[in-house]
Amino acid sequence: MSNLLFAIPYLAEAGLVVWDDQVNTRLEIIRPSAVKGTQFRGTVGDIVGGIGHASVLTNAPVAILTQEGKESWVVDISEGAAPGPGPTWFNESFTTLKEAVQAVLDCYFSDRIDFKNESLERFYGNR
Repeated sequence: MSNLLFAIPYLAEAGLVVWDDQVNTRLEIIRPSAVKGTQFRGTVGDIVGGIGHASVLTNAPVAILTQEGKESWVVDISEGAAPGPGPTWFNESFTTLKEAVQAVLDCYFSDRIDFKNESLERFYGNR
């Protein structure tokens, strides 16, 4: 079993919905709109977001937590766009799963994201 699966209870306890890719290398995480937290730049109101085989009413982008080696985890909160690239709110690598999980929690419930980063400025401009 991948260490990645140990993250699920911590994320779920915070009210997040988590989907495991069944290969144990990737988790998709979404915050339901009923769970209050960080207001993400570019999000307006609630939308139906999908992870795995579920649809969830949300007001935040999906976070992807990927294990990319024995001691490497990446948290990515971004969206694709055509023409791309789409907005990236957060993308960082971590040497421990605990740090990666805390980053997800901080992004959804704290001030971890730089809402003036280059990607968001390029995509949203003055919107």
